[in-house]
Amino acid sequence: MKLFGLNATKDFSEGLAERLGVWLGLHEQRDFEDCEFKVRPLERVRGEQVFICQSLASSDGQSANDKLFRLLFLCGAAKDAGAEHVTVLVPYLAYARKDRRTKPRDPITTR
Repeated sequence: MKLFGLNATKDFSEGLAERLGVWLGLHEQRDFEDCEFKVRPLERVRGEQVFICQSLASSDGQSANDKLFRLLFLCGAAKDAGAEHVTVLVPYLAYARKDRRTKPRDPITTR
């Protein structure tokens, strides 16, 4: 099992790792000048169950969308590196307020 915690959930991830008795996996988060970024695991994940923590609450100058894409990029990188299964732990799920339609053609964003 490998547990990774993106920057938005550093404290949460460290506490979870301690409670589970595992080391928090090393990863790289690199920001470029054009506001693009790269996220990748720095440890071998082939054949591993990978868990990734990331809150989607807007903070620290990052929108929920920025955080979502960082999460998706790390999930993709883990799968591309041979992870057997990737599970995400999202303590705050953005866009989760809309669970029913209140007006015609309203989206339900929690599907």
